[in-house]
Amino acid sequence: MFKIQRLDSPVLISVQKEKSHRFANAKAINSNHAFNWATINGQRFNHICKPILLTMTEHHCAYCDLNDLGSGASFTIDHHRPKANHPRLSHMWVNLYPACGNCQESKNEQTNKQSFRPDESIYGFINFFTMDARTGKIIARPNLTDLNKIRVNETICFYGLNKFGRPAARKTELKKMSTILDGNNPHELTLNDFSYRFMW
Repeated sequence: MFKIQRLDSPVLISVQKEKSHRFANAKAINSNHAFNWATINGQRFNHICKPILLTMTEHHCAYCDLNDLGSGASFTIDHHRPKANHPRLSHMWVNLYPACGNCQESKNEQTNKQSFRPDESIYGFINFFTMDARTGKIIARPNLTDLNKIRVNETICFYGLNKFGRPAARKTELKKMSTILDGNNPHELTLNDFSYRFMW
């Protein structure tokens, strides 16, 4: 994951709470009640939030850092704490992250309190993780405390960071980035044009 700074919500927190509580109350009455994004002034909540979420991550997945979300890569708004189990967080800005389909599939409807969030205050890739350049796999940094080793391994597993062909894709991206560092950059690419920015 690439460290991100959460931007201000485009929706008032009082509205977030009201919409979340409305879904939670409907779910309490009928456990099979289907989730739908609430409407605010004729516009869906997710449509209001999408551009700000994508700006927050520079169109990268908040979890694996895959680039081109919403254009080349599949895009979803992920509820970090799943709405099925935490309906009172269903429309809360702090619970929403832009994610690719693979990360969404890996998380599914699970809750994992041990995993890192990319906007968590103590989080920084280099503080907890490293990448094996030979395999492309993300692993725990040496000399971490036992608790942080658990958190790193839970994060890797929870988001499927070493699944879906990601290690091989990271190795390919690393080669591309290396050519730019060697001065071969005719298209004037920047770091945000690449996936897996945490490698740098």
